Parts: sequence; C-alpha cells; structure tokens
Amino acid sequence: MVQYNNLYITDGGIETSLIADFGASLNDFACFPLTMNDEGRVMLKDYFEPYCKLAKQKQLGIVLETATWRASPDWAKKLGYSISDLAYSNVKAVELLRDLKAKYAFLEGEFVISGCIGPRGDGYIAEERYSLQELTEYHSFQTTIFKLAGTDYVSGITMNSSTEALALAYAALNSKIDCVISFTVETDGNLPSGESVESAINRIDQETFHFPKYYMLNCAHPTHFNHILSNKTVLSRIKGLRVNASKCSHEELDNSTELDTGCPEELSNELFSIAQSFKNLSIFGGCCGTNILHLTKIAEKLGQN
Repeated sequence: MVQYNNLYITDGGIETSLIADFGASLNDFACFPLTMNDEGRVMLKDYFEPYCKLAKQKQLGIVLETATWRASPDWAKKLGYSISDLAYSNVKAVELLRDLKAKYAFLEGEFVISGCIGPRGDGYIAEERYSLQELTEYHSFQTTIFKLAGTDYVSGITMNSSTEALALAYAALNSKIDCVISFTVETDGNLPSGESVESAINRIDQETFHFPKYYMLNCAHPTHFNHILSNKTVLSRIKGLRVNASKCSHEELDNSTELDTGCPEELSNELFSIAQSFKNLSIFGGCCGTNILHLTKIAEKLGQN
C-alpha cells in the first residue's frame, strides 16, 4: 500500500449509521442485502461518498471496507439468501467502491478497497464450535471472491479469537490475496476469547510467517486499549484503529436500547493524542456509533499531526 501523506481515514460505523442516519432496516446487522437492489446501492453510495469527499478535502488517504461484514454463508442462510445471491452481493459491494475510487482517487495508493470479512458467529462472543480447518474453508468463500473482484486486500474485521483470525489469514493465503487482521477487544484490552492482543498477533505471525500486512483494532473505545499500544509487539504490527463512540462494554452495547454516539470532539482528541504518541499508526476511523460528524473531527485533527 502506497501511503498518501502517511495518514488514512476510514468511514464510520456503517451498520449503526445506516440504521440511525439513513433509516435502514438491517436484520442481524447485515447490510449486504442493500447491495442487491438499486435503492440499497444508492443508500450505500450516499453513505460512503461524504467520507471520500472528506479525505480528498483534507488531503488524506482513505481505506474503505466493502459492505460485507455479514456476507458469508451461515449468515446468508439465516437471512434467507442463497449462495449465488451471496456471491452477487460481494461482487456488487466491490463494484460500488470501485466506482467511488474512480471518481475520487487521484494519486496511486490513496484510495484503498478492502474486502470486509466478519466472524462466522457473533462478533462479540468467541465461539469454539469450529476447527481451524473448518473456519479456513468457510472464509475462503469470500477471500476467493474478493481476489477475483480485484480488491486491494481482505480484512478480517472484529476478529474475537486468534483461531478465527488465523483461519482468515490461511484463507487469504490460499486465495493468493493480501490480508489484514482487525481484533476487537473488551474493556480490559483483551480479546473476547480472553487472549491478549500480543499473544494473538504472535500466534498468527509465527504460524503464517508474518503473512498479514498489518493488524488493527476495531469496535472498542480508545480507553479500552490505550494501555496496550506501548507493547513492542503490538506497536510494531498494529497500523490502524477503528474506534467506537461509546465507552460502554460490548455487553452494555448489546443490551442498550439507544445508540451511544459519545462526543465527536472528545473522541477526535483521544485519537489525535494516540497519533502523536505512536507514529507507526497511519489509519484512523470509526466503528459503532460513529458517523461523518466524528470522522470530520478526526480528519481535522489528523491534519494537524
């Protein structure tokens, strides 16, 4: 990835924003069905485009994930979609971002398209129902499609255990496409599986000979992980953060009846402080509860870094 001004933004929390700001109805937090009809694709374009404009205005690069976090076989079956529907959806999700890239990119490497792959099960609960081989075969469905569709790489987003993250890396390796691993952490800075970020990174790097391009943290507030960033292993391999607006735990967010959007100014200040302290970090963006207002504040702060 060629870095543009050394800093990139992402979009915000796509699912929470689509529900709260666009009035979308997303069963099981799945936005991939929107890719399968004209009305849904227009909504997704309207969601993504302000972030593209923001990146261009602030002269920052941008990394966008396809709207496919739930676009894998088990979730499709649960939601009533066929495998052919699913393949179509993943391809359309890539095409949508490629159209935006053609419109907004003007320097090589400044607009990165990542094929988003979520956990096979719940994003917040580490399940041990499947073997490493089963998970590798499962995630190969999306890694193969994203390779053929021409994404820059694939990202395992909200990975909650080293086993599933490792399976995603193996699937990408088998599909001959680069990958990024993004872990979610609890309020103590550990994965929902109980593993430390350091041990998870070490396991994957040792078993794949450092195959992932880099690692990220997402779906957590900076106060949940700030204390682990100074760890040498974590610091050397983590390049990006996609943060929640809320300081609540995953359990508290699951049980909440209202969206906690936090304070955009406060969140941008926290990320700015992190960016100043840890210069190896180059990708900053949002997750649950964040939208274009949060990213605008974040982009303004990054411009001062």
